[in-house]
Amino acid sequence: GLRMVGTADNPIRLVNALNNPNPGAWDGIFVGSNRNDNKFEYVEFVNGGSGDNVIRVDGKLSMKNCTVNGALHNGVALTTEGQFTAFENNTIKNCGDYPLWLGYPEKANGLGRGNTYASNTYNMIVVDYPWLYADATYTDQGIPYFIKDGLGVEENNKMTVEAGVEFVFDYDKEFSVSGNARLEVNGTAEKPVVFRANEDLWAGVHIYSSRTGNVINYAKI
Repeated sequence: GLRMVGTADNPIRLVNALNNPNPGAWDGIFVGSNRNDNKFEYVEFVNGGSGDNVIRVDGKLSMKNCTVNGALHNGVALTTEGQFTAFENNTIKNCGDYPLWLGYPEKANGLGRGNTYASNTYNMIVVDYPWLYADATYTDQGIPYFIKDGLGVEENNKMTVEAGVEFVFDYDKEFSVSGNARLEVNGTAEKPVVFRANEDLWAGVHIYSSRTGNVINYAKI
Protein backbone atom coordinates (compact mmCIF):
# COMPACT_ATOMS: atom_id res chain seq x y z
CA GLY A 1 0.00 0.00 0.00
CA LEU A 2 0.89 3.65 -0.22
CA ARG A 3 -0.09 6.30 2.30
CA MET A 4 1.00 9.92 1.77
CA VAL A 5 -0.61 12.33 4.22
CA GLY A 6 0.61 15.89 4.51
CA THR A 7 -1.11 18.95 5.95
CA ALA A 8 -2.37 22.22 4.50
CA ASP A 9 0.67 24.01 5.94
CA ASN A 10 3.17 21.27 5.20
CA PRO A 11 2.15 19.32 2.08
CA ILE A 12 4.06 16.44 0.56
CA ARG A 13 5.49 17.46 -2.84
CA LEU A 14 6.46 15.24 -5.77
CA VAL A 15 8.26 17.50 -8.22
CA ASN A 16 10.45 17.63 -11.31
CA ALA A 17 14.18 18.14 -11.37
CA LEU A 18 15.15 21.82 -11.11
CA ASN A 19 16.82 21.73 -14.52
CA ASN A 20 13.60 20.55 -16.22
CA PRO A 21 10.65 22.74 -15.22
CA ASN A 22 8.40 21.52 -18.05
CA PRO A 23 5.15 19.52 -17.79
CA GLY A 24 5.98 15.85 -18.18
CA ALA A 25 9.42 16.25 -16.63
CA TRP A 26 8.79 12.99 -14.74
CA ASP A 27 6.38 10.11 -15.21
CA GLY A 28 3.89 9.69 -12.37
CA ILE A 29 2.22 7.42 -9.83
CA PHE A 30 0.57 4.08 -10.57
CA VAL A 31 -1.77 2.62 -7.92
CA GLY A 32 -2.44 -1.05 -8.61
CA SER A 33 -3.04 -2.09 -4.99
CA ASN A 34 -6.54 -2.82 -3.66
CA ARG A 35 -5.68 -2.04 -0.04
CA ASN A 36 -8.37 0.01 1.66
CA ASP A 37 -5.75 2.18 3.37
CA ASN A 38 -4.25 3.64 0.18
CA LYS A 39 -4.51 7.36 0.80
CA PHE A 40 -3.23 10.67 -0.63
CA GLU A 41 -4.01 13.81 1.38
CA TYR A 42 -2.40 17.22 0.94
CA VAL A 43 0.00 15.98 -1.75
CA GLU A 44 1.20 18.15 -4.65
CA PHE A 45 2.15 16.50 -7.95
CA VAL A 46 4.06 19.04 -10.04
CA ASN A 47 4.95 18.68 -13.75
CA GLY A 48 4.48 14.91 -13.92
CA GLY A 49 2.83 12.83 -16.60
CA SER A 50 5.46 12.15 -19.23
CA GLY A 51 3.27 9.15 -20.05
CA ASP A 52 -0.50 9.26 -20.42
CA ASN A 53 -1.33 10.39 -16.87
CA VAL A 54 0.21 11.83 -13.71
CA ILE A 55 -1.84 9.43 -11.53
CA ARG A 56 -3.30 6.15 -12.78
CA VAL A 57 -5.59 4.22 -10.44
CA ASP A 58 -6.11 0.53 -11.18
CA GLY A 59 -6.72 -0.32 -7.52
CA LYS A 60 -8.31 1.62 -4.64
CA LEU A 61 -7.41 5.14 -3.61
CA SER A 62 -8.70 7.84 -1.28
CA MET A 63 -7.56 11.21 -2.63
CA LYS A 64 -8.38 14.43 -0.76
CA ASN A 65 -7.01 17.98 -0.80
CA CYS A 66 -4.39 17.12 -3.41
CA THR A 67 -3.09 19.20 -6.33
CA VAL A 68 -2.03 17.99 -9.76
CA ASN A 69 -0.32 20.92 -11.43
CA GLY A 70 1.08 20.47 -14.91
CA ALA A 71 0.90 17.33 -17.05
CA LEU A 72 2.10 16.59 -20.54
CA HIS A 73 -1.20 14.81 -21.21
CA ASN A 74 -3.87 13.89 -18.62
CA GLY A 75 -4.02 14.55 -14.89
CA VAL A 76 -5.74 11.57 -13.24
CA ALA A 77 -7.07 8.36 -14.80
CA LEU A 78 -9.48 6.03 -13.00
CA THR A 79 -9.34 2.88 -15.10
CA THR A 80 -11.95 0.16 -15.56
CA GLU A 81 -10.44 -1.70 -12.57
CA GLY A 82 -9.92 1.33 -10.34
CA GLN A 83 -12.01 2.75 -7.51
CA PHE A 84 -11.99 6.04 -5.65
CA THR A 85 -12.94 5.36 -2.04
CA ALA A 86 -12.91 9.16 -1.76
CA PHE A 87 -12.16 12.00 -4.20
CA GLU A 88 -12.77 15.38 -2.57
CA ASN A 89 -11.40 18.94 -2.57
CA ASN A 90 -8.74 18.19 -5.17
CA THR A 91 -7.36 20.63 -7.75
CA ILE A 92 -6.26 19.50 -11.22
CA LYS A 93 -4.85 22.24 -13.42
CA ASN A 94 -2.54 23.05 -16.32
CA CYS A 95 -2.81 19.64 -18.00
CA GLY A 96 -1.93 19.30 -21.67
CA ASP A 97 -5.05 17.25 -22.37
CA TYR A 98 -7.82 16.37 -19.87
CA PRO A 99 -7.83 16.71 -16.08
CA LEU A 100 -9.71 13.48 -15.33
CA TRP A 101 -10.39 10.27 -17.26
CA LEU A 102 -13.05 7.69 -16.25
CA GLY A 103 -12.73 4.18 -17.64
CA TYR A 104 -16.41 3.25 -17.13
CA PRO A 105 -19.48 5.53 -16.83
CA GLU A 106 -20.27 4.24 -13.33
CA LYS A 107 -16.88 5.47 -12.11
CA ALA A 108 -18.58 8.87 -11.73
CA ASN A 109 -19.99 7.48 -8.47
CA GLY A 110 -16.58 8.01 -6.86
CA LEU A 111 -16.40 11.75 -7.50
CA GLY A 112 -17.06 13.76 -4.36
CA ARG A 113 -17.52 17.47 -3.73
CA GLY A 114 -15.23 20.46 -3.73
CA ASN A 115 -13.00 19.54 -6.68
CA THR A 116 -11.55 22.24 -8.97
CA TYR A 117 -10.42 21.83 -12.58
CA ALA A 118 -8.74 24.83 -14.20
CA SER A 119 -6.59 25.91 -17.16
CA ASN A 120 -6.51 22.45 -18.74
CA THR A 121 -6.36 22.30 -22.53
CA TYR A 122 -9.62 20.31 -22.65
CA ASN A 123 -11.32 21.19 -19.39
CA MET A 124 -13.74 18.26 -19.32
CA ILE A 125 -14.02 14.87 -17.59
CA VAL A 126 -13.69 12.08 -20.15
CA VAL A 127 -16.17 9.17 -19.98
CA ASP A 128 -14.43 6.50 -22.02
CA TYR A 129 -16.97 3.64 -22.38
CA PRO A 130 -20.37 3.80 -24.08
CA TRP A 131 -22.46 1.51 -21.84
CA LEU A 132 -23.60 1.93 -18.24
CA TYR A 133 -24.06 -1.48 -16.57
CA ALA A 134 -24.47 -0.29 -12.96
CA ASP A 135 -26.44 2.33 -11.08
CA ALA A 136 -24.66 5.68 -11.28
CA THR A 137 -25.12 9.23 -10.01
CA TYR A 138 -23.56 12.15 -11.88
CA THR A 139 -22.76 15.16 -9.71
CA ASP A 140 -21.93 18.69 -10.80
CA GLN A 141 -18.13 18.89 -10.87
CA GLY A 142 -18.08 22.41 -12.30
CA ILE A 143 -16.94 21.25 -15.75
CA PRO A 144 -18.65 19.08 -18.41
CA TYR A 145 -18.46 15.33 -18.82
CA PHE A 146 -17.13 14.54 -22.31
CA ILE A 147 -19.00 11.58 -23.82
CA LYS A 148 -16.55 10.51 -26.49
CA ASP A 149 -18.22 7.26 -27.65
CA GLY A 150 -21.87 7.82 -26.72
CA LEU A 151 -23.61 6.71 -23.53
CA GLY A 152 -26.33 4.10 -23.08
CA VAL A 153 -28.03 3.16 -19.79
CA GLU A 154 -28.50 -0.60 -20.02
CA GLU A 155 -30.46 -3.48 -18.46
CA ASN A 156 -32.18 -2.64 -15.14
CA ASN A 157 -29.77 0.07 -14.12
CA LYS A 158 -30.62 3.62 -13.07
CA MET A 159 -28.74 6.78 -13.96
CA THR A 160 -29.35 9.81 -11.74
CA VAL A 161 -28.19 13.24 -12.90
CA GLU A 162 -27.99 16.08 -10.38
CA ALA A 163 -28.67 19.74 -11.08
CA GLY A 164 -26.00 21.65 -13.00
CA VAL A 165 -24.42 18.65 -14.74
CA GLU A 166 -23.37 19.20 -18.36
CA PHE A 167 -22.77 16.44 -20.93
CA VAL A 168 -20.78 17.17 -24.10
CA PHE A 169 -21.12 14.61 -26.91
CA ASP A 170 -18.65 13.96 -29.68
CA TYR A 171 -19.79 13.99 -33.31
CA ASP A 172 -22.77 11.72 -34.10
CA LYS A 173 -22.85 10.16 -30.60
CA GLU A 174 -26.10 9.58 -28.73
CA PHE A 175 -27.49 9.25 -25.24
CA SER A 176 -29.93 6.34 -24.87
CA VAL A 177 -31.94 4.56 -22.19
CA SER A 178 -32.76 0.91 -22.98
CA GLY A 179 -36.01 -0.98 -22.38
CA ASN A 180 -35.71 -1.74 -18.65
CA ALA A 181 -33.30 0.99 -17.60
CA ARG A 182 -34.27 4.16 -15.77
CA LEU A 183 -33.24 7.80 -16.10
CA GLU A 184 -33.77 10.56 -13.53
CA VAL A 185 -32.59 14.03 -14.52
CA ASN A 186 -33.01 16.47 -11.64
CA GLY A 187 -32.22 19.90 -13.04
CA THR A 188 -33.58 23.11 -11.59
CA ALA A 189 -34.56 26.45 -13.10
CA GLU A 190 -31.32 27.95 -11.75
CA LYS A 191 -29.13 24.93 -12.60
CA PRO A 192 -30.53 23.00 -15.57
CA VAL A 193 -28.88 19.83 -16.86
CA VAL A 194 -27.31 20.40 -20.29
CA PHE A 195 -26.87 17.94 -23.17
CA ARG A 196 -24.93 19.45 -26.07
CA ALA A 197 -22.50 18.81 -28.90
CA ASN A 198 -18.76 19.23 -28.59
CA GLU A 199 -17.98 20.96 -31.89
CA ASP A 200 -20.43 19.47 -34.37
CA LEU A 201 -23.81 17.71 -34.44
CA TRP A 202 -24.61 14.88 -32.05
CA ALA A 203 -27.33 12.23 -32.31
CA GLY A 204 -29.62 13.30 -29.44
CA VAL A 205 -31.47 11.67 -26.54
CA HIS A 206 -33.27 8.39 -27.24
CA ILE A 207 -35.59 6.92 -24.60
CA TYR A 208 -36.50 3.29 -25.30
CA SER A 209 -37.39 2.49 -21.70
CA SER A 210 -41.03 2.01 -20.67
CA ARG A 211 -40.32 2.53 -16.97
CA THR A 212 -42.80 4.91 -15.33
CA GLY A 213 -40.01 6.45 -13.23
CA ASN A 214 -38.20 8.09 -16.15
CA VAL A 215 -37.97 11.83 -15.48
CA ILE A 216 -36.27 14.75 -17.20
CA ASN A 217 -36.75 17.99 -15.28
CA TYR A 218 -35.20 21.31 -16.31
CA ALA A 219 -32.88 20.25 -19.10
CA LYS A 220 -31.40 22.03 -22.12
CA ILE A 221 -30.91 19.68 -25.07
